[in-house]
Amino acid sequence: MATAGSATSNAECKSCLTNQFSNASLVCTACRDGKYQTAAGQPYCDSKQPCAPGTFEAANATDSSSARCRKCPRGRSNTQSNAAECTECPVGRHTNGTNRVTCVPCAPGHSGSGKLRDSAQHCQRCPPGHFQPAQAQGGCLKCRDGFVCPWNSTFEQSCRDNEFVVKEEQVCRPCPRVGPDGEAECKGGQMLLKDGFFN
Repeated sequence: MATAGSATSNAECKSCLTNQFSNASLVCTACRDGKYQTAAGQPYCDSKQPCAPGTFEAANATDSSSARCRKCPRGRSNTQSNAAECTECPVGRHTNGTNRVTCVPCAPGHSGSGKLRDSAQHCQRCPPGHFQPAQAQGGCLKCRDGFVCPWNSTFEQSCRDNEFVVKEEQVCRPCPRVGPDGEAECKGGQMLLKDGFFN
């Protein structure tokens, strides 16, 4: 006759497997999430100490203590308790170490680059001629003609009246010899040479 911790199958009494239990119903039932049973033929499941966010539960772990919990490695994070794994940081975010609950976003004026997401080096400054107004981005935006974007720009800067953009330097320069007899006029960050003048 089957007893607690076992079940009847084809009139034969069989012990429940590990991570299963049976009670008065004499039917083997899987342990619920957050519980475990390392021995076969048991009428109950034990409670686990939860793995905290920033950690994950090692595969095939049977220990009820927090020793079964592993820290999320660099470049990964986890916001849930008793997670089976940690999630890789998306492009534009990184971690500065292990055991992280969330990934750190790259600041505006920067973008994530390559697969390296395990340190702040993942975030690279936007190069001259590019900008990025938002955080946690995977690339920088190209600066439009007539605007300047120096290193790690967060927005496009416009030149003042009578100034023009020097693209190679990403700076605004005064328009040369302006006036009634001047050789050029500057509008919208661009220098327009008058007829008869060459640069």
